[in-house]
Amino acid sequence: MMKNFADVMKTDRKGLNFYADYCEKRSLNVGPFSSTSDTRQIEDLTCNYDSWVAGDLFNSTDFGYCAVVDEVGFRKTVCPNTSLLESIMKNPAHFWLKDFCDSSSNTMLVPMLMTEVVSDSAYIGFTSSPATIVPPVKEVDIHCRYDEWTDFSMVDDKVITFCASHDGDQFTNVVCSDLSALQELIKNNFWLADFCNNYSILSGNSEFCMYDKWEEKPIDPSIISLCWRSDQTNFNKSVCNDAILLNKLVQDPGNTWLMSACSAENSCDYEAWLNDLSVASAVVALCKETDQAAFNHMVCTSPSLLEILLNNSENSWLNNYCASNTHSTVVSSVIPEEGSDTVLPHATAYPTTQDLTNAVENLCRYENWMYSAVVDSTVVAVCFNTDREQFNIYVCKNPVILQELLKNEFNLWLTDFCNDSSILASSDTDVATYCHYSQWTHENVDPYLVDFCWRNDKANFTRFVCHSKALLSELLLYPENAWLKSHCNIQINPHTSDENESCRYEEWIDVSSIDLAAVEFCSQYDLDNFVQAACHNSTRLWGLLINMSSTWLPSYCSYVEADGINPAAMCIYSFWTEQQVDPTTVALCFDYDQSNFNKYVCQDPNVLHALTSDPENTWVEADCMEINNSTNSMEIKICPMEDLISQLQWTCTLNASQLCTYEQFRLGDIPPLIMCGLENIGLMLHNTLSEDLTVSLMNAINKIIMVLMALEDDRIIFLQVVQNAKRSVLHTVLNYLQNENNYRIKKELLHCFGSVLLNLVQKEGGSSGMDLVREYLKLSAVDLEGVLFALDIQAAKQLLQLLNTNWNGLQIQDDLKRVMAAIYFNRILLVDPNIFPEFDNFLPLLSASEIQALPAILDKEQVLYMVNQSFGKLSSDQRRAFAQWAVDSGQYSNITTWSLKFLHQVSSLLVYLPFEKFQLLTRLQILNSLNVLLMNNLTTVQERFVIHSILKEGSAMTAAEFESLGRLMCSATTQDLRFYKQNLQVFDIIKKQILKCIGDQIFVPNELLTEVLVRTTSVTNQEILMHDELLSMAGLLPILGLSFIKQLQPAQIQGMLPELSAMTFSPVQAREITDKILQNASITEELLSNLGSLVIGLNPSILQVIPTALLVHAMPSMAEYEWKLSPVQKLIIVNKLWASGNMKWIKDLDSLIKDVPLITLRSKLTMLLSNVNVTSQMKWSVQQAQMLFRKVLEANGHNMTKDLFISLGFVAHGVDCLTLKHLTTPNALLTLLQFFRDLPIEMPVPLRSCILEAMNGFVLSMETMQSMRPQLLFDLQLLKMRRFSNNMTQRLLHILVENPIPFLKIPSSKQSLMVDWILQVLDLYDRRFSKAEFNLLGHALAFVSDEIFMAISQAEMKANLLKIKNYCFDRGKKFLLGDMLTKDTMFGVTTNWTSLTLDKIDRLVFFLSIDNLQKIPQNVLIMERIEMLFHSQKQWEESDFGSACLQKMETSDLDDLFRKQQILLQTSARLLSAKRLQTKNDLVLSCNAVRTTLPSVWTIDLLTGMSNDDFVSCLELFGQDPHFQSFELFQLMERVKQIYRPVSAMPPKVIEQLGQIATQFTEKDLTRLDLSDLGAVTALGKIAEWSQKKLTVLFTTFLRVNRRSVNELDSVSLVALGHLICGIKQADISAIDPMQFSMAVLWTGRLSLSCDEQQLAALAKLVTHSPTFGDVSHWRSEEFTEIGSIAAGLPDIILSALVKEQIEGLTPVAVATISPKKFSVVFSPTQIRMFNYQQAVAVTPEDHLEKLFQEALLEYYFVLFVLFYLQVEKLICKIHFIFNPLMCLSNIA
Repeated sequence: MMKNFADVMKTDRKGLNFYADYCEKRSLNVGPFSSTSDTRQIEDLTCNYDSWVAGDLFNSTDFGYCAVVDEVGFRKTVCPNTSLLESIMKNPAHFWLKDFCDSSSNTMLVPMLMTEVVSDSAYIGFTSSPATIVPPVKEVDIHCRYDEWTDFSMVDDKVITFCASHDGDQFTNVVCSDLSALQELIKNNFWLADFCNNYSILSGNSEFCMYDKWEEKPIDPSIISLCWRSDQTNFNKSVCNDAILLNKLVQDPGNTWLMSACSAENSCDYEAWLNDLSVASAVVALCKETDQAAFNHMVCTSPSLLEILLNNSENSWLNNYCASNTHSTVVSSVIPEEGSDTVLPHATAYPTTQDLTNAVENLCRYENWMYSAVVDSTVVAVCFNTDREQFNIYVCKNPVILQELLKNEFNLWLTDFCNDSSILASSDTDVATYCHYSQWTHENVDPYLVDFCWRNDKANFTRFVCHSKALLSELLLYPENAWLKSHCNIQINPHTSDENESCRYEEWIDVSSIDLAAVEFCSQYDLDNFVQAACHNSTRLWGLLINMSSTWLPSYCSYVEADGINPAAMCIYSFWTEQQVDPTTVALCFDYDQSNFNKYVCQDPNVLHALTSDPENTWVEADCMEINNSTNSMEIKICPMEDLISQLQWTCTLNASQLCTYEQFRLGDIPPLIMCGLENIGLMLHNTLSEDLTVSLMNAINKIIMVLMALEDDRIIFLQVVQNAKRSVLHTVLNYLQNENNYRIKKELLHCFGSVLLNLVQKEGGSSGMDLVREYLKLSAVDLEGVLFALDIQAAKQLLQLLNTNWNGLQIQDDLKRVMAAIYFNRILLVDPNIFPEFDNFLPLLSASEIQALPAILDKEQVLYMVNQSFGKLSSDQRRAFAQWAVDSGQYSNITTWSLKFLHQVSSLLVYLPFEKFQLLTRLQILNSLNVLLMNNLTTVQERFVIHSILKEGSAMTAAEFESLGRLMCSATTQDLRFYKQNLQVFDIIKKQILKCIGDQIFVPNELLTEVLVRTTSVTNQEILMHDELLSMAGLLPILGLSFIKQLQPAQIQGMLPELSAMTFSPVQAREITDKILQNASITEELLSNLGSLVIGLNPSILQVIPTALLVHAMPSMAEYEWKLSPVQKLIIVNKLWASGNMKWIKDLDSLIKDVPLITLRSKLTMLLSNVNVTSQMKWSVQQAQMLFRKVLEANGHNMTKDLFISLGFVAHGVDCLTLKHLTTPNALLTLLQFFRDLPIEMPVPLRSCILEAMNGFVLSMETMQSMRPQLLFDLQLLKMRRFSNNMTQRLLHILVENPIPFLKIPSSKQSLMVDWILQVLDLYDRRFSKAEFNLLGHALAFVSDEIFMAISQAEMKANLLKIKNYCFDRGKKFLLGDMLTKDTMFGVTTNWTSLTLDKIDRLVFFLSIDNLQKIPQNVLIMERIEMLFHSQKQWEESDFGSACLQKMETSDLDDLFRKQQILLQTSARLLSAKRLQTKNDLVLSCNAVRTTLPSVWTIDLLTGMSNDDFVSCLELFGQDPHFQSFELFQLMERVKQIYRPVSAMPPKVIEQLGQIATQFTEKDLTRLDLSDLGAVTALGKIAEWSQKKLTVLFTTFLRVNRRSVNELDSVSLVALGHLICGIKQADISAIDPMQFSMAVLWTGRLSLSCDEQQLAALAKLVTHSPTFGDVSHWRSEEFTEIGSIAAGLPDIILSALVKEQIEGLTPVAVATISPKKFSVVFSPTQIRMFNYQQAVAVTPEDHLEKLFQEALLEYYFVLFVLFYLQVEKLICKIHFIFNPLMCLSNIA
């Protein structure tokens, strides 16, 4: 193929698209090719040694390159740097560096860059200079053991590089000759294609040289370089000749060589230069710069060629250049010949770029171009590219020069680029000059010349070329001439049979059913027929264009038709009035023969009218009007009808006489108007209409669209006939929308004509508006967004009004509401702020950031009114955002100046002001807003500020004023209220309000409680309390404690029962109350129902005797408090109800249904499955659901459908994995995910794992992600999350923030990695967060890296303390945040803190260091404030989120928190003690003071020194405190024995309170205990810290006291025993009734038992009896889950044979109970890898050391498995991996 620079300049002629944009003229923009930078720039970029040292930024390519091209600098900088060399030489590929640096010159083996182009990022392979140093044989032997390379995918890339460099021969024999090995290794080592000289391995691989994909995504420069060398022909065609793609690729610095390479490929044909005596000097300079090595070799070493070039004086620089560069060493820019050891010479950067530019300027002297013989065609091309502006002026606009240049066949491309039709038309170009067909068989013909001759000499071309098989075959060797196949009608198509099958155009009637693959096939292999059938048939073409995938058709049709245009032969305008002209011909004549087109068409009304009668030519009139306007043509007066059609730019077949029948528009004109409109939208009324369009398209869509287009034009709105037609049109459209099933058509109709339809609705009124709105609401959220965006402002207002009239009745989906809110707020509101009053329904849908971005010009009073109207629907964040927006302006920023009127308008938003603003409210403003403040939930710090602001001035307040304060009085300090103690009327109000606060569960500090209530005589002397006084004190009973309750009479308690039933009592307090009630009352249904929260106090012995019928009726009220019942109480209730035989109560048992033992459930399966509707609504446990589901599956013959599955409700989450995978089809996936998402129950881990496995073959879309349950979404592998789009990542963050508890349950390392990745994707990684971004992150803020956390604006932190204090921080973040709090930008050093500071910081005070805690002023640390801090911490811990966070905290963190609490309290207590020592000798604690803090933070002396009543009241609290040390527990036990002696007389109720204190009983004491009460036994059974000897004594005492034997133990007794079951001797365990134990094992198995292996084995044997769960080999997951820790006692041989489903059933407590020795024996590495995260963290460190290090981690493939995931997830397991490797491994999952 002839290499001519014109090839580079040619482009595809695919620009004509008269269907889409007939007005735009084609203009080809081919930018000049930039010259390549010299080699020195590459050296500067690559050999930047400072960057190597600073950031370890080096690779093996840089070493080889820099060691050669910059040897001096390399030896000077790199070789002396010992530490750098040591780091580099850790890679075995770099061993040669040692010898290199030791040698004096570069004469050793050096890896060198082998590429044909200079690319700093392309590392292709190795070549070597002559070696004088022996390769490192030892390292070769170590690393290049090819016989061990069994899995090539696992071979390290660095080892491959090393072996190829140092063991080339053997590497070639082993790797290069093994095709399978090469195909695997090539994936990460592109250079192997060069090294092995085998480019075939790249063929068919989608990762390489797929040029059609290169525009879609970034391509590695290494791949581009490789394709350039291995696939040069296709590369030139697809890349070099595609200006758009080429320009995109060269934007990457690694591809800067491309432009020059493409140029060089076409210009630097040195052999051709020998035959060309006039090679342009600019081309010589260009080749020297871009093809340096080849230039040196081919030019400087060729005397004959050099002599030819030197004949041109402008090439004189070659003398010096070739003389100085013939023998230098260079880094080759081309690949040396095979087997050559010669290193190509090095070239200096000469001449410079400026020299090249000067040479080009000298070359482009257009005044000398008057004779084409003296101008080389390549020079013309170079000047066109480098001097475009001047070229257009002096060449394209100069007919003399242009005509001369066109005499040269290689300049024919100028006919396209010099787009001056007048010049080109006037040039008498004789094709005979260059279309010498007879010579074409003897020379390479430029494809552009082939194209030119076809277009300008079609007849002769057809005769001499198309009919010459030999010549045609030769021309077709070039891909650029492929078009000849169709134009010459060559039937050499290998797809002929396929063509006959696919290209049956007569069957293309319904274009919607045509396979687009067939369309593409026919366009390629049946071009002529396809053009006739599709391109020339506009109706069919438009039908094909309905599918978005066929948008290539217009350009295609334009291209294939434009190739053969001959204006002289085609554009015969004199015939255009006599026959219909194809629209394609009209468009091409306009483009290619515009001058004559203007003269013979635009200026001739007859021709113009004939043309515009065809709807496809409507554009002609508009273009001609533009031309005629410049000639001041006379205005022609036409009639109104014709004027109307002209204004609409319609052209019709009707002539003027038909249009101008009447002077005014009449009803009779409607039919011709409709016909005209139909024509103008492309519907020609001819025979093909019924063939090409369906009846619905013809009779409905197009007429509707035509009429809507007419009605949309405001120029005909005034016509009366149009007004009369609107109603009919609207009803027709609505009727069509309601009955049409084609969603796409309806969407497009609303998109295009929504504005006119809404305009019609506004005038029409009635129900049509709602009908239209409902059609909008049938769209998907994505489509609705586009449709709404297309509405004009007035139409959008109308739609909004329609929505508001029936907002609730429309039942709009949430996603549609969000879309509408976003469109209206982000588009409509910006244009017309006055529309805001219509937005009240959208306010709850706005995000906080959108609210704060509301336009400041909005009427604040109007906005505030709307906000208060919708206040109940707004979230706290939205309310805060509106409040922030309200004060973010100069007018309202000063809070103290707010008028009472504006305060009233702000209303409830006042509570949501930032506290920094809120605290500026004056006392008068607060008093005037008091009602509003009390109506809302003030924060603790707000309440304290408000009450202190009101009371601080000490001004006297009346009783009425005090009464108005309400609950605020409970936030006052004792000091605040002490002033009013002398006013009995006021003080009585205070007491009543304090009591009310307590009854409402509002926290009241002990100091205030004692001052106001406890010290009054009436409270301390319960015997004289009147009934009304007792009722008012009902809420105070839990605080007054057990001692006070004991002194109350049964009648007094009975009278308070309605009030007490709603109070929160401890189990011991509730037990005392219920015992008193039952002293004088029998158990009735009414009594049971009225107990309320007191039900937890029912003695197990009482529950056992309650008739079943009474329990059934009382279940609805009892079930509300089931979560407070003990396991013994639950089992008694379940056993009694289940044994009744009547299942009508089962609905009321829903809250207790999970506590039904599996063995009990099995007995009622038939009854349960007979009523699936009820069963499916019960919240079953995992194992229950698994059993039920399996039975349903068996009942349906193992045939499970999607509908049946969903109908199972809660039973469905017991599905087995095989069935679920069968159900998870592409069509059912979203439905199943949404089903599981909406089930209000946590998904079990195996189910989540199974779903994720089933989803492996599916693409994760936004819809899929939103359908997933948050916990399931968070379980996704990080690698899959990293493939999320930006929108999906934003949605992931939103889900994370909205669902923090599921996020807390994933591994800590995964939490950090997820958040870190989200920050990177959202571009939040390396900068400070904005306010909106800070709010966006929410709880995720606690999981950012420490570096990012430290960079967060402290001002933003301070403003958001209310949110931050609820986050879950790890130990490191707590330290950082504690340090931030003491900075001046926040609250400063703690020595300056005030009471208000402490109120603001709240529980975050425990984040401070101990040193800073101790510096807080003592006058701030009053006891009331300490109690508030303890209460705040306790509230957070008891919340769902706080509880989940506590479970993630390490023991050391909890100990640290306790230590700080202890220091803070004891600091305050010493201050309090100092004051009291003035009047008393010692400090005596009250029980309430202990209750409001923590028992263990007080000194043990203070606790044991309490009064008997206070000590007894607090005994239950002491027993539950986990922080007491052994010696402290001992002293507490001694105090108990002082009060209750002897031990044998200690009441069971006291034993029930002891908790951990009971562990201090001696063995002798244990033998004397009264264990006749199951409550006492249950309390002792909860304790896990018993010694084995004490366990045996306790169990023996239990049997003796109750006079029972082991075989008489029932399920209730076994559950009550709890941990005491380990006190049964192994020999006696076999005597336990297996059925009773199987009923108790649900609770026993939840305990981490301290039984020895023999005891566990005996217990496990009980559940394997045939009447119970049977043979373990038949067990499924549910049996293992049910027995819990008892599974640890199963025989080794059974555990070692467990399969995946059975292992999934092992509970974490079961795994933890297995002894290390047994663990190391029974579980194989394969089984260990089946453990989920919860199971893995349950394994003890000893188990790891003994099992994992000895077996699993020592297996080679398992080590690789661990290391691979560690690398992928970038986990730093630190020391945990040494002691707890499985924990680390599970974190990765």
